[in-house]
Amino acid sequence: MRCRAWLPLLLCLAIGLGHVAFAPAAEAPPLDQFLTRLGLSELRLHYLERSLAKAKPGPEQDDQARKLADAFAEQMLAAADDAERFARLKTRVEALLLTHPAANTPAIQVVLLQADYQRAEALMIAWLDDPANKTPLMEAAVALERLAAQLTTHHKDLAAAAEAKIAEIESLKTEAAKTAAEQEAARLSAISSRAAYFAGWSSYYLGVTKQNPTAAQPLFQAAKEMFLAVLDLSDEMNYEPIEAEGLGLESVWRTRAVIGLALAEISLNHPRAAGNCLAWLEHASVPPVLRDQAGYWHVQGLLNVGKYDEAVAATDLLVSRFSGTPSPGKNSLCIALIRAGAALPAERQAERRKLIEPGIRGLARMRQFDSLGQLLAKYKLDQVADEGSFYLTWLRGRQQFLAAEKTKAEADYRAALATLAAALAHTQAKTELTDAGQARYYWAWCHYRLGELETAAKAFQEATSPLRGALPELAVQSAWMQCVALQQLAAKDKKYVPPAMTALQTLRQDFPASEQAAKAEFALARLRQSGASLDEAIAGLAAIRPDDANYAAALYELCQLRHQLWTKAKADPAKAAPLADELLKVVDRFLAATAKEGDADRKLRATLLAVDALLAVAEPDLARVASYLRGAATAAEQAGTASNSAAEYHYRRLQLAQRTNDADTQADAARWIVANARGSTFELPALVASARAADQAVDAATAAERRQRVEAARAIYARLVELLGETPAALAGGKNALAAASKLAHYDELAGNWREAAPRLARLVAALPSDKRYLRRAGVAHYHAEDFPAALDCWRKLLGGLDSGSDDWLEAKYYQLSCLVKTDPPAAEKVWKQFKLLFPEVKSAAWQSKFAELGKQFH
Repeated sequence: MRCRAWLPLLLCLAIGLGHVAFAPAAEAPPLDQFLTRLGLSELRLHYLERSLAKAKPGPEQDDQARKLADAFAEQMLAAADDAERFARLKTRVEALLLTHPAANTPAIQVVLLQADYQRAEALMIAWLDDPANKTPLMEAAVALERLAAQLTTHHKDLAAAAEAKIAEIESLKTEAAKTAAEQEAARLSAISSRAAYFAGWSSYYLGVTKQNPTAAQPLFQAAKEMFLAVLDLSDEMNYEPIEAEGLGLESVWRTRAVIGLALAEISLNHPRAAGNCLAWLEHASVPPVLRDQAGYWHVQGLLNVGKYDEAVAATDLLVSRFSGTPSPGKNSLCIALIRAGAALPAERQAERRKLIEPGIRGLARMRQFDSLGQLLAKYKLDQVADEGSFYLTWLRGRQQFLAAEKTKAEADYRAALATLAAALAHTQAKTELTDAGQARYYWAWCHYRLGELETAAKAFQEATSPLRGALPELAVQSAWMQCVALQQLAAKDKKYVPPAMTALQTLRQDFPASEQAAKAEFALARLRQSGASLDEAIAGLAAIRPDDANYAAALYELCQLRHQLWTKAKADPAKAAPLADELLKVVDRFLAATAKEGDADRKLRATLLAVDALLAVAEPDLARVASYLRGAATAAEQAGTASNSAAEYHYRRLQLAQRTNDADTQADAARWIVANARGSTFELPALVASARAADQAVDAATAAERRQRVEAARAIYARLVELLGETPAALAGGKNALAAASKLAHYDELAGNWREAAPRLARLVAALPSDKRYLRRAGVAHYHAEDFPAALDCWRKLLGGLDSGSDDWLEAKYYQLSCLVKTDPPAAEKVWKQFKLLFPEVKSAAWQSKFAELGKQFH
């Protein structure tokens, strides 16, 4: 990455890191200098306008007009994102140019061309919104061809002028002249960069207008070169050595330049380079609105050059990560696919569907049904997509259901039911589980409205599981409607009480933080036979026979109730033991009754209830615990990584492995929890186990392995510190928090991450100010982090409590002097003289050579 001494100033003005007013030249009038220093830009413009009015015709007036024009250009650059202010300034500039042609400076030409570019860009956007309408495309092509040529010329001329000014500086005699030249170079560079920015976008969009890869390639290459100039980059190794941190992406303009560079690389068939550019947009410094748009620009860039297969593949990957939370960037991404597909001619039907379906899928996944309805109508998607389209079919069924909700007519619900059933029979319904879950949810509602409660309850249950990951709010609604249907059935027939209780218990466990969980608790209390005791509820469920269809559900509810009884008594071993035996018996009966069924989730939950009771005693039957856990392994795997039951299963494995000294299983179980159960009650013990293992791995590492293992240990301890806290209060009040923070700082020290270690050790010192070990470590860390004042404070405090002349004292004195050299050289000289009086010869073998080297700085 190239770097120049004046680049930071250039970036500030040109690319929007914040407006910096250039000071006028040294010979400028005092009032002009004063207004500039205070940042009173509008007053300065009025002052310069009055000065122009008073100037004598001829060279003096022309010079004053150019000065005013450059001041206007500076203000228009700063107002680039404020359309109203930019327009006002532009009107004043145009009036100036009419009366004073000499004011038509390169700076003014660039900012006026910027306004022309914005009109051309609006034409391109209009064409992208309606690709079938070629008129805006042709108008944009004419404007962009002129803009690209003029802006590129301005960029090169201004950059050359800036370089010439820089070269001139060394020959100037006075500081005032050098300062004025530097300011002029920075001003020229700022305008040159802005010209390059708009030249890049003009060339890129001009390439898109060509609709011909061969004709477009030189234009895309020109766009790339302009964006590289804006960012001051080269494309060596496809940008792989370049880190986002150094690109100044907190600036909207620089981030937009990165987007343009990525689109140019896509168009030049450089996917690897484009991918590296797009990866920069994920950096935390990128403004959130542009980070959200990264996926849209990636796909739009592919669509612009007809890379439809790549666009679909990129969209599929992005949509697979969508949750129910929409955003402007995600919406734009999906709409771009639908728009591009709808624009293709009828003879390209297969490609049309390929593009449209991912867009529909993404909007449906985010539940953007209003947008989908508008797009369906605008682009007549029913005609574009095949009648057998899974997405269009279930969306049509949803619309029919909503219409039936207004009419309440049975025939309308039946029509919606038939359409949704057709969608669920589609092949894609077997693979697109989340979207099939949405279809099934509305299918269940149709049955519920028709009074078919048992079918509705089952359908809501089947819909809940696939919705849980991507659409949790809809999943909890579906789970609650299952409970509602079963409660209504239970009110008429007691045989539905056990499945209703089971559904309510499941909802409480799966969605504990939801509003419906509290409703479920109340509903359970009512179902347990208005005022009946726990024992009576158990007796009622135990009476259900094995040949009853609800036998397994009754056993599962019995497991829950038996566990509640045991939980209440577990503090008293004498009472708890027989209750635990009863619990284990009913768990075994449930597992046997469901041996051939696929209800993995309830099998896992029941098993965990048994393991909880077994591990609660002083001397647990570890062999039986191991047997239960082995039997639940498949169910835990099927539960998936998002399941709280799966997390508890691995936590029980961890507990068992710790009691049996099985190091491999400990590591495996802890690793699973750390990777998949962040925020759960099982995270902390798993992190502790992982931290111990990481410490051992570092201790046993070879030189080649050490760096990687230190980084792995550091990541684990960072999670621990995040959980335990590291404020001075948390550190002073918790041994675990103190140990974790100290160990994390230790790994930062080993890795040379001094800027991270220093503030962490400062917090440890604040928590334990009398601990010399932390004070010394903080002093070393601050020193290596080049925070010399903070380091000096640590070493001064240490010196007061150490024996003069000892190795520890010499270390503190050495660092004190080294810090003073950096912060206060006169004081360093004085302290060195005092030290040499006391210690004309350092006899310590550890510090003799260091002081000898340090002493060279004082001669």
